[in-house]
Amino acid sequence: MKKPGLALSSFQAVIFDLDGTLVDSMWVWEAIDAAYLARFHITVPEGL
Repeated sequence: MKKPGLALSSFQAVIFDLDGTLVDSMWVWEAIDAAYLARFHITVPEGL
C-alpha cells in the first residue's frame, strides 16, 4: 500500500531558499547590490 503524498519523480527541479536557514549568504547579496548600485553612482548607507 502506498502512502499518500507527492511523488518526487513528478518534479523536474526543486529550489531551496537557504538564506539564513542553513547558510548565511546575505553578505554576498549585500555586496552584489552595493556593486550594482555603485555603477550608477548610488551609495548604500551603512546598516541598511
